[in-house]
Amino acid sequence: MHLQLAGIFFVGITMVCSLQASQAGDDSLVSSQSLNNLIQQFNNRLNTLEARDKIQEQTILDLRKELSVYTGKVGMLQQEVSEKSELISILHKNNTRCTADECSGTEKLKTEVHRSRRQVSTSNVAFTAGLSRSILHAPAYQNIAFDRVHTNIGNGYNALSGIFTAPVSGTYVFFTSILVYNGREIFCRIVVNGVNIADTYGRGTDGRLDQGSQFVIVQLQKGHQVSVQNKVKDDAIFGNQDLYSTFSGFLLHSTYSG
Repeated sequence: MHLQLAGIFFVGITMVCSLQASQAGDDSLVSSQSLNNLIQQFNNRLNTLEARDKIQEQTILDLRKELSVYTGKVGMLQQEVSEKSELISILHKNNTRCTADECSGTEKLKTEVHRSRRQVSTSNVAFTAGLSRSILHAPAYQNIAFDRVHTNIGNGYNALSGIFTAPVSGTYVFFTSILVYNGREIFCRIVVNGVNIADTYGRGTDGRLDQGSQFVIVQLQKGHQVSVQNKVKDDAIFGNQDLYSTFSGFLLHSTYSG
């Protein structure tokens, strides 16, 4: 580009000189001032064209860089579209519709699940049992069998073993009250699966009997066992038909699992 401009400049100078020479005669010389002005005009023009050329070159470079960036983005989008198309194809293949019988069976299963949930959530579990006879020499860490069952909704309590077994999972409340002979002490505890939850203590003095009690709220899974145990060997627990010593519990809120 620059060589072309220089060539144009040279040709222009030659033409101007020839024209002025022909007008002034063979012996006339072109004035130095006129040539300088002419040279300056062509030089200015050349500078202007060179500046424009540089701007255009920079613009071209910028456009090429921008094109390269957009080309990369287009490639990434094409890759993403390809991956999503493949995923859609896989989902279409795996999305098989059930037959009328299969759909009917699915609806029946849902109905049974909902019915089971309602049954669990509305389950009533409660019991109260008392000690109808005294235990004068209770063994250590043995379940106290409260033999007189007053209430046993849900059949969770066993009067022979003194153990309550949770028929459903949920939050339960338990209470025990133990009457102690005069001049004797009693140490008892409420246990869940053999693990101590809370203790109770009573001591009969001054010719009077004493009563110890305890109240707990525990979270049980179906099948967990709860009982009241004596802790110290040969403790004496008072019991008669009036049921002064009792063990009670009830389901506060059931928990559906599965």
